[in-house]
Amino acid sequence: MYANVRPLRSLLLAAALTDPFGAAAGAATITVDTDLDADAADGVCSLREAILAANTDAVHNECPAGNGADHIRFELSSPASILLNDHLPAITESLAIHGSGTGNLTLDGLDLYRAITIESPSNGISLVVQDLTLEDGRTRFADFGGGGAYIGGGASALFERVAFVSNSSANSGGGMMVGSGGVGGQSRVTLVECIFRENVADGPTGGGGLSTTGTGTGSVVTILRSVFADNHATEGPGGAIFGGAGFITIEASTISGNSAEGNGGGIHSSTMPQGGAALLVRDTTITDNTAGTGGTIGTAGGLYLRSPGPDFPLTVSLENSVVAGNFDLVGIDQPDVLCSNLTGLAATGSTLIGANDGCDAFFPEGFPNANGDFVGTVAAPIDPLLQPLANHGGSTHVHRPSVNPLSPLIDQGTCPDAITDQRLYGDPASGLRLVDIPQVDNASGGDGCNIGAFEVGADPLFDDLIFADGFELGTSLRWDLAAGD
Repeated sequence: MYANVRPLRSLLLAAALTDPFGAAAGAATITVDTDLDADAADGVCSLREAILAANTDAVHNECPAGNGADHIRFELSSPASILLNDHLPAITESLAIHGSGTGNLTLDGLDLYRAITIESPSNGISLVVQDLTLEDGRTRFADFGGGGAYIGGGASALFERVAFVSNSSANSGGGMMVGSGGVGGQSRVTLVECIFRENVADGPTGGGGLSTTGTGTGSVVTILRSVFADNHATEGPGGAIFGGAGFITIEASTISGNSAEGNGGGIHSSTMPQGGAALLVRDTTITDNTAGTGGTIGTAGGLYLRSPGPDFPLTVSLENSVVAGNFDLVGIDQPDVLCSNLTGLAATGSTLIGANDGCDAFFPEGFPNANGDFVGTVAAPIDPLLQPLANHGGSTHVHRPSVNPLSPLIDQGTCPDAITDQRLYGDPASGLRLVDIPQVDNASGGDGCNIGAFEVGADPLFDDLIFADGFELGTSLRWDLAAGD
């Protein structure tokens, strides 16, 4: 049921040796050489004009014609901000947009306009967006959702090292909305080393950072080595993420400091009337999130997991993750997790739940319990002893487990085939994430991995960068860049 996003070195090496240019042979490279958002014959090629040239495979003002799956690059003084004067054109052909870094290139919606849009394509196009910031994007209620980006049904999209900052939606998905169904069918989105910070969803569906919804088979969303921090749902559920129909995998990531006036300060995962859903959380830290900030509704500061009934199955799996130190302001006292009508909830051991109130049937108390999980209660919560969210290396912020006093996360987990932690750190000798601290006794049945997103004692694994993504798109758009096209 779940996509296995934990990359295996042998499979990735074989994939990397295939022809990286095959799917994009003859593609055009369109260079943006102005930070002005204009569509005019003015001697320069703007991003707006470049997208139109790529969509139509025709010359557009000073931008050269696209040719199939195209690449947009930038020749701008750094740092550069492109101030949008309208929503950018919807992308209708396969395209890769290669920025120069989240601190060097910003697409600024001026709290009025959305930057990235794919509207239910019927031809299954692919999009790659790399190394830039989407900031102050906004959509009105009629625009459906996704203040920074909207991915419609049938599209495949990879966002790699993209920062979604202070975007908002009057409907759903302050930073991004992933839709599916309709003309296009199932959508697939992968987020790698992305930052979702201070995005806001104002509508009833929620999803301050990210919202996924749809009909039929729903969407497939994979989140790798990313951080969701200080996002907010002002009316609905899911301060960081609202997950409706479809499948969400979150691996080696951090969900911290998010809030919702409704349920699920961190993540709200539920099924829609159109079909079932599944959520897999692995090697991830969910902490310091708050539900019920509106004061009248809302529970489960960390995880809110609900199916409306047996006809709408929701299956959840938690692996080597921490859900602790979250808050419920309404008074129900279910701060970390609530489970309702789940088809199944599996924890494969090595998961730490600070307080199981609201989900004690699936997470019985114990340190560890019979399943190998570390589970507390509201009356006797488990403190994971995490340091504040900060830069501890890598491209995204993370909570470092305390060493003195010793965090209960250190060496108490298991991550047998994980290559790196959230920071792309691990053991250079083995090429894997695991770093076993000799002075700390491992948990029974564990391998000495830390629970959560951070591996204490790990070092950067720069040689593994090219092998750290799962080739989920099935397109050479991303690998053309690596090959120097």
